[in-house]
Amino acid sequence: MDTWTSLDISAAALKRAQKLREENDRVREQAAAELARARELIADIAELLGARGLRRD
Repeated sequence: MDTWTSLDISAAALKRAQKLREENDRVREQAAAELARARELIADIAELLGARGLRRD
C-alpha cells in the first residue's frame, strides 16, 4: 500500500469517526430530552396521586 492510499484510508476513517461522534451527540441530546420528559410525567403522576391521597412516600 502506498502512502497516498494509506492517507486516503486515514482521511476516510477520520471522516467516519467525526460522523459517528456527531450522531452520538445527537442521540445523547435526544435521550436527555426524553429522560427529562419522563421525569416530568412521573412528577405529574405523583402529584395526581398525592391529590387523590394515593401517594405513598
